[in-house]
Amino acid sequence: MIDLPDGMQCGMVANQVRIYALRPEARSRINTAYMTCAYLGGSLGSWLGARAYTHFGWLGVCAVLALLAAIALARHLASSPATGHPRTRVAAQNT
Repeated sequence: MIDLPDGMQCGMVANQVRIYALRPEARSRINTAYMTCAYLGGSLGSWLGARAYTHFGWLGVCAVLALLAAIALARHLASSPATGHPRTRVAAQNT
């Protein structure tokens, strides 16, 4: 159980380093938005997991996890590798 909190802490620090590099003059606003989204996402994940377990057991929890992982993978594959922004026709024409 020690690895999970350590991994979460490392992920949070790495993500904060990335967002702080976006606009140094707006760090507190960006950090507020990031932390709000992180906690809302964690709350939603806990709620979905609890509901899935209540109705379908561990198989339901695994199905929710697989669905969310598939959504994250699809979003990752749809974004541009250089900027992380969604691919557009304009970007394709500039290459």
